[in-house]
Amino acid sequence: MKRLLNKLKSNINLQIIIPTLFVIGMILFFLSAFSLYQQKLFFVENLTKEIFSSGKKFIPSCEKGLEDKNDLKLLQHINEITKNKNISYAMVLNPEGKILAHSQLNHWGKTYQDLEIKQVLKSGKYIIRKNKKGIYIIFPLKKKNKPIGLLQIEATYLQINQKLKTIKKTTYITIFVSLLLIGLWLKIILKFTIITPLKNLKSAIEYFPLPKLSSLNQESAGGFNSIRQKFNQIFKHFKKEQLFLKNQSVLHKENMNLFLKSIGETLNEGNLLLDSNNKIVFINNSACKILNLKKDNILNCHILDVFKNPEILKIINKALNNPNQIIKDFFLTEAIKYNIKITMIKDKENTHIGGIVLFYP
Repeated sequence: MKRLLNKLKSNINLQIIIPTLFVIGMILFFLSAFSLYQQKLFFVENLTKEIFSSGKKFIPSCEKGLEDKNDLKLLQHINEITKNKNISYAMVLNPEGKILAHSQLNHWGKTYQDLEIKQVLKSGKYIIRKNKKGIYIIFPLKKKNKPIGLLQIEATYLQINQKLKTIKKTTYITIFVSLLLIGLWLKIILKFTIITPLKNLKSAIEYFPLPKLSSLNQESAGGFNSIRQKFNQIFKHFKKEQLFLKNQSVLHKENMNLFLKSIGETLNEGNLLLDSNNKIVFINNSACKILNLKKDNILNCHILDVFKNPEILKIINKALNNPNQIIKDFFLTEAIKYNIKITMIKDKENTHIGGIVLFYP
């Protein structure tokens, strides 16, 4: 059993075909059971009509036999009725419930006082009863509209059950063969639509380099599980690599800012340094004095949010449009004219990585 379960887990065909065949099989089973039930109802209805028609045909003869008190004639009529293979017995009773003629001789002379007999004698109408074993019909026998006896016929479901047994056997064989054909058809379809592409995908991802510690667990891997495990490992690997690169990027950015700050501190001129988002990461005291700004108020602020002087904004815009070039110009304050140099830096992939601004008299 364990080996079968392991095979099911490792075989993609079985993982798809077996549940599919199970669902189709259950649907076919319930449909066949419903069909058999409907056929049984149909057979029982036809048998009821057949027995009713047969009994009704012999009513005048039985009434004549009762009038003449001719037991031999009644027995002859009963035997004629029971020639039908579906009829298990037939009998004629007098109004007191005593059997005057019966297809089974050992029942002659017995008396029945069933409620159905009294009901038919009282109402003067036939009744039909059905149970698990079969059908029985009780006809009133009359003379001048007065009950003089009863004709009771019982039919069994023996032939109906034999027919249903044959139909059931044929149905189940048909279902079994159909499931085999459906399974074969599914296998062919799956081979071209799922299995072959999955094998190609599996072969491709098997070549994906992963750490040795992440190798597949051979005992549990197989079928969809092996592909799922491999994808999980790849995603975990990518996530780990992504986290590593993110940490490296943050570390690189911090080191770059530290490097730029160190450069800024060695310069005598007023200077400020920008990061990749054009935010001020460093400004020395000389620059704060020239610009009349407080260091704590402008650090980590965007350069365009700090400089409101139209002349400086114009120079900054020119530097942004001409990266990796030294843009020289000047601007005036109330006391003195200052020169300005701006360089906006981009890498080989045209990604902005920062900038430097120098102020000097």
